[in-house]
Amino acid sequence: MFVPDKEIGPVMPSMRSGIFGVGALLCASLVSGQALSETIAYSGALTDFGSGWRTSSDSKGVFSPNGSNVLGQDGYFAIIGPEWFAVANSVTPSYVSSMGSLATSVFPGAATYAQIDNPLTTPGASPSLIYTGGFNANPGNGNAASLFTFTVGANVPAVLQVGLMFDNFGPGYAVWNGSGYSISSNTATSGETLVTSDAQNDGTADWIFFDIFGATSGETFTINGYGGTNGQAALAAMSFDAVPEPASIALLGAGLLGLGLMRRRA
Repeated sequence: MFVPDKEIGPVMPSMRSGIFGVGALLCASLVSGQALSETIAYSGALTDFGSGWRTSSDSKGVFSPNGSNVLGQDGYFAIIGPEWFAVANSVTPSYVSSMGSLATSVFPGAATYAQIDNPLTTPGASPSLIYTGGFNANPGNGNAASLFTFTVGANVPAVLQVGLMFDNFGPGYAVWNGSGYSISSNTATSGETLVTSDAQNDGTADWIFFDIFGATSGETFTINGYGGTNGQAALAAMSFDAVPEPASIALLGAGLLGLGLMRRRA
């Protein structure tokens, strides 16, 4: 038996966490002629964002890098209802060769769950809402579990933004949330990002975002959840968005500025 789980929440003022340091890394790589070593950085959150992840009228701020205000323009993975069953609905990005859930438990959507934009209809001529579900692991309080995996192929963008949706199971069911999430590969990890605030555990869907810099074809990434108060670590959806070249150039500019300031201080 499954237990069930609009206003824009605050955007954490990270401006893509680590932009200064990663920009400097990009610049240093160009100067030295070496390839950019991979970096995975937590870049911020949309807290209590609500249903409108696919609705272009809901501003995502810096977390819509191409300006569409639609998360998952390149691809997405989501668990959708209705309540008597749950199904994984997904669009694989062109630069991802494979992806899939590693969790064995799936929550069906139910009337007590938060509603989100139905990715089958939104955006589109007849957008609709749906009671979302989620997939889950039970690693125990504070322990890590692998929730999802994806492997990138050819033409992977220099900067890839991955968004994770959680806290969608409705008021009173925050115990299904993980205490934190991270993304790792065989060469880099973001470290655990904690999601312990009251606003991130109130049953209104939240998003956290990670930027992957310098991924290479054939590389596999894992999304990890850490067991919350009930030992669970659930996710509802994830999004994939390439950061366009002008934004990458802005990162490079930040790196140039950083190197200039460091030289002036030397």
